[in-house]
Amino acid sequence: SIMTEAMRLAATKTPEELQALENARRKSEGGLAEHARLQAGLKASHGEGLPKTAASPAGSYTADYVEKFFRKMNALANESNSEEFIKLTSAQAKAMRGNVAVATVMEHFTGTILSIEVLPPSPAFPATAFARVYAVTGKRDGVMDARLFTFETQRGLRYFDSYSAAESRVEFRPEKGNAEGILRAHLHGTTALAPVPGTDGEFRLFGIALSGDAGWSANATATNLRTSLAKVGLDSAFRVVQPAIERKAKSFFISGQVGKPGIIVIPEQPVTVSMAVSIAGGPTRIAALEKVELHRVGADGGTKTITVDVKKALAGKVAPEEDPVVLPGDKINVPESKF
Repeated sequence: SIMTEAMRLAATKTPEELQALENARRKSEGGLAEHARLQAGLKASHGEGLPKTAASPAGSYTADYVEKFFRKMNALANESNSEEFIKLTSAQAKAMRGNVAVATVMEHFTGTILSIEVLPPSPAFPATAFARVYAVTGKRDGVMDARLFTFETQRGLRYFDSYSAAESRVEFRPEKGNAEGILRAHLHGTTALAPVPGTDGEFRLFGIALSGDAGWSANATATNLRTSLAKVGLDSAFRVVQPAIERKAKSFFISGQVGKPGIIVIPEQPVTVSMAVSIAGGPTRIAALEKVELHRVGADGGTKTITVDVKKALAGKVAPEEDPVVLPGDKINVPESKF
């Protein structure tokens, strides 16, 4: 703490320097009190979105609450409301430590949220100390920004840091033993790994980068993981199902009832909405193909939504303009059928 540092250096610090440290300590305590007050108001405004539950470890927060908190920061960043943004996060302290403008930190939260997921805890990031969010946002220039955000949870939910992120999908099916446990033993403790729900032995493997290509980082992590598994004869049970893509490549985002939702690179030839559904692994059995939505951000920042009957398009029963070509930055959603 600041006070401990002042005591340790008392023999070498001047009275003026010690007073500065004491002033900083008091300011820090005041900031924590203000942060707690604002979070109490946030909890009240979200009603049932309360942080701690009986099933959660002390100090941890529900995924629902973390997501609502992230959406609140996204809204403040989009409004350029730096004053309230700073109050609800530790962005000011981090910016001062790293000599980074608060506006730079806010930029990481701006844009239209295309997908958001609170990742499960890991040995290096237990729920009692941290919460991590993987979010993909669409920027005004059409670029999709995937980032891994980390929050501290011990003194209230507070922003800690974020990195450019990308994910690859891998499969690991050893003859015996816990697949996830084995993979974690061969990964660096800070590497994010998440099982793919509804699959047998598939995992999402994340790569991060402070600068540069996070996609390269994710693919390199997968390569290094295979090399490590080979040392114990387990590489034959491992394969890369879907490599990570470059974050700033020309791409679109697809969600909902398709086999492989996520960011997809646009190939050289034109891709229509119906083709995009096929590229994304095809529709699931409960997909409402008659009501596929194409969301496109215009030059004015507004979003236009086009409904496409993909079922008729795949059967060749629509005019070309009724199955539009997908552009970089588009978001496609395949809804679930209600019948």
